[in-house]
Amino acid sequence: MQLSNEPAEELAQFLIDESKGVFSLCGFVCGGNFGARSVPGAYSRHTNGLTGSEAMEAVIKLARQYWLEKKQPRRKNFIARHLSFHGNTVATLSLAHHAARRAPYEAILDHDNFFHVSPAYYKRFGKQGESEKDYVQRLVKELEDKILELGPETVVGFVAETVVGATTGAVPAPNSYFKAMREVCEKYDVLFILDEVMSGMGRRSLPPRCTSLGERLTLTVWKAWVRYMHGRASEITHLRIFKLLRKA
Repeated sequence: MQLSNEPAEELAQFLIDESKGVFSLCGFVCGGNFGARSVPGAYSRHTNGLTGSEAMEAVIKLARQYWLEKKQPRRKNFIARHLSFHGNTVATLSLAHHAARRAPYEAILDHDNFFHVSPAYYKRFGKQGESEKDYVQRLVKELEDKILELGPETVVGFVAETVVGATTGAVPAPNSYFKAMREVCEKYDVLFILDEVMSGMGRRSLPPRCTSLGERLTLTVWKAWVRYMHGRASEITHLRIFKLLRKA
């Protein structure tokens, strides 16, 4: 960080240590509405800042920049899911796929760099007689086919919510889904990006949902309470979470 301080560094180290190897890098950008009134004695000025939508905008930019730094400028395509929500800006509406929210702006959304595969919603979209395991394998094949269709060398990453809230009502993915999707991303060397609005720290429990996936992840973003990135890139947290962590 260009402008660091001891509390931010302490919090970053806490997150890395408590992740048991899942997080390797943590960086922060202040966001939300906070100041002296919400964090007594911490700030003398009030800051109007980042929303969840803008945080996902930052994810899009940083993920793209990662590949530019790796000298792979052809990486420009993102793959997300139908029945998803990642924000209300033009770019994040393009990334997500919530039909009602997209409808008024469909003519100006980016259809050239944002693509979508099926949601992980077994109860609604599983075929008759199809087991949950077979359903996951079908979704794995769909993601792999989409990466191959676009060309792995053009794909920035795959983006998904660990628990989908705004479009399906707190629906968790089937067992083994994220592990399988991560393996596809690793196979083709694309970023594995998680948006944890419904299940991040302070909502589901103190650790974010992604830590239960184990091993090292590529990129995770917590929003509402906190937005966060780790692994090969880094991003965002809300300072209110620091008080919560200090009590843990």
